[in-house]
Amino acid sequence: MLLRVLSDLEVKKRKLTMKKSRWLLVFNLLVVYIFIQFVWWSVLIANQLKQIYGDTSLYHKKLWMIFGEGFVFIAILITGIYFVRRSLKREMELNKQQKNFLLAVTHELKTPIAVSKLSLQTIANRQLDPERQKEIISKAILETDRLNNLIDTIILGVKIDERNLELKKQKTDVGNLIIQQIEMLHNTIGKDHKLEMNIADNCLVEIDSGYFPSIISNLYENAVKYTPQGSTIGVNLSQKNNKTEITVWDTGRGIPDEERAKIFDRFFRGGNEETRTAKGTGLGLFITKQLVEMHGGTIVCNKKLPQGTSFVITL
Repeated sequence: MLLRVLSDLEVKKRKLTMKKSRWLLVFNLLVVYIFIQFVWWSVLIANQLKQIYGDTSLYHKKLWMIFGEGFVFIAILITGIYFVRRSLKREMELNKQQKNFLLAVTHELKTPIAVSKLSLQTIANRQLDPERQKEIISKAILETDRLNNLIDTIILGVKIDERNLELKKQKTDVGNLIIQQIEMLHNTIGKDHKLEMNIADNCLVEIDSGYFPSIISNLYENAVKYTPQGSTIGVNLSQKNNKTEITVWDTGRGIPDEERAKIFDRFFRGGNEETRTAKGTGLGLFITKQLVEMHGGTIVCNKKLPQGTSFVITL
């Protein structure tokens, strides 16, 4: 039922996007028509004035007055057109991102549900040895956890968007928290990657130990998605001059310059959702940035030479 609703919403979004594209075309044609008519009527008025006043100083005075009023009108018109067009483009971009989000959520929901169902059917319909049965159950549990994490991510995104999230911060050893979180992730989703950790001791920072791990998880999972198997992912923690710096870096393909400014936007994912192979909803980095700022910190995305990406959090 949920998948059907998401599919219907995606179809409606696509139709709405097509309608808005047509409206944008009509708007552009209307703007061109207005300018052509403005030039035409300006020429007609200038010719009429010349016939009435001839080539006199009064004619030139009237002509300059018309040009001045016309210039003000054109300036106001161009400003209005600019803001209307920008608003339309932003709305179309948001619709596109929401469509990609719906497609991503649909795909992300289908996979764990299908795998869990198949696992249960296999156990119910076949006599399996205990080892094989345990393996299938473990896979089903893993997919169920993945589904649960997806739902938690969406709920967290909604809470942040509605400013309905309160942090309970207290002095915590960030190093121990990072090590626990990264080791857990490395033993599951990151087991095919190399890991380098350089964690300073006794880095005490006021954080919410319930929500802060989501920051580390999102950055590490993002690195795993876009880094080839066998490549290295690194996590560094340092503290200097009352500032704590956390860096999560990878040696993957990197992020194009034109996309780097958008990666923290809600629903944004590079490329096209229908052809993209990496899993995700476009909420991970949005949630990460919001949580970092709620902790009073900043996060930036840098290139890592010779290749890769580096996310740097400063608290």
